[in-house]
Amino acid sequence: MDQSSLEARSLRELKQAKKGDSLKKRLIKSLVNLSGLGSKGLKNALELQVRDYNWRFPALPREAVGMRLLHLSDTHLDGVPGLVDKLIEKLDGLEFDLVVWTGDFRYDKGVFDELCLEPTYQLARYLKNRSRVLAVPGNHDCSQTLESLEVLGIEVLLNSGLEYRAGFFIAGVDDPHYYRTDDLKLALRKKKENDFTMLLAHSPEIIEEAAARRIDFYLCGHTHGGQVCFPLVGMIYWGARCARKFASGKFNYGKMQGYTHRGTGSSNSPIRFNCPPEIVIHQLGV
Repeated sequence: MDQSSLEARSLRELKQAKKGDSLKKRLIKSLVNLSGLGSKGLKNALELQVRDYNWRFPALPREAVGMRLLHLSDTHLDGVPGLVDKLIEKLDGLEFDLVVWTGDFRYDKGVFDELCLEPTYQLARYLKNRSRVLAVPGNHDCSQTLESLEVLGIEVLLNSGLEYRAGFFIAGVDDPHYYRTDDLKLALRKKKENDFTMLLAHSPEIIEEAAARRIDFYLCGHTHGGQVCFPLVGMIYWGARCARKFASGKFNYGKMQGYTHRGTGSSNSPIRFNCPPEIVIHQLGV
């Protein structure tokens, strides 16, 4: 990350640390308490679904055919009691070759707090014992959080990229939503002309730029799929500067394919309705 982006991120971190709980979060908490739906919402927030997707990419290198990616996003483990144990129990039964973790490692924002991050550290240690783990930051993640995950062996792609296998390049950008210090051009600097390219970003807010830069596969989260959805209507709020069709699940934009994760954890309140939390396996093919 260049110096100007580092300075911009630092200023945004300071601003976020001073704000504390948002008015939106306080209002949601009050409404949940008054409605009496908290216990049902929490039960739903612990009912993790495993979703498997098969993808076809004509340009995928032979070495990556059949590869299984474990995609986690918006884990917010310190905000959903019991979630880390449920999650690890589910992961024990899954096979995967690489973990991609698209941000929001903690529930609260602002001042760094190692105690809050302990469930995230527990998950990070578990994942590292099973696979290589690539991650990008979300709008809840300060620099100290990222540094603490790197100490545990999590590879944070902060506007950077790497050749994962011959002909298979993986790029990751800083949070495009709150920090807005993403730099896709910089992340792709080491990419070769004909590489198959996968992008990790926290949110779907740079889809147009990604397609213009010939990204093949775009993985993101942030929206929680709405988190609280209504029968027939579905999600009414997704908290991202993107069209609704890009806010949950599989999408296409030109020749680029992608997936917006609806979240493994929950934000603002540890509840979910008509929108189960998910663990996603992406299997790559041609």
